[in-house]
Amino acid sequence: MNFDSHWFGSQTDLVSSCRVMTRSSPRADLQSCEAEREGKRSSGRKWSGFGCFSRTRVTVAGSSLERALAELEVKTAAHVHLWGLDTADWSVKVSAAEITFTGENVQAMAPMQIVGTYNTQDGTWLWGWDHPSVPAPCAQAAGAVREFAGQHRLTALQDRKIQCSEADAWAFTALAAQLTEAQGAYRGPTSTALVFMTFGKVSLSSREENA
Repeated sequence: MNFDSHWFGSQTDLVSSCRVMTRSSPRADLQSCEAEREGKRSSGRKWSGFGCFSRTRVTVAGSSLERALAELEVKTAAHVHLWGLDTADWSVKVSAAEITFTGENVQAMAPMQIVGTYNTQDGTWLWGWDHPSVPAPCAQAAGAVREFAGQHRLTALQDRKIQCSEADAWAFTALAAQLTEAQGAYRGPTSTALVFMTFGKVSLSSREENA
């Protein structure tokens, strides 16, 4: 069975890959996404949020994405300030749909959803709702985007695998966070794939309590 570089082999492999504890900087990623949007605006091209979107659907989805990205940036900044999201190590337990961030003095745990994965080799996105490594309980946020797409006839968001940019992947994740009222989002690198996740209410504890 071959799903290109989106395939992790099994749920256990996905957890193992995540436990490499590679740091990501969601705030910097979002700022990069914003820079890309601004660059497209200054060049005179209207940014729709999706490079694969039809012009007839730009207004509906574009406005939703703008709001979603703005909301996510505010939430991300709050997590960075309160407990150091941008410098914490991370791990994911797929079987429990849970993500753990470990900082120098604080550990943060939260329920998580896998929105999808982005293949850095071929520039494709694979939605969590039809992902070989994502169990159904972890794909509800991705499913919410699919339902939204169906309601607004956004064909590009209903295909399980699409060609897009990494900035688009952040936009998809921001939309998922908005639709499910998630508390934040995170991008975790695993080999050649980037796992885009949302997370819920964060529980904080000191590392000494968990030692």
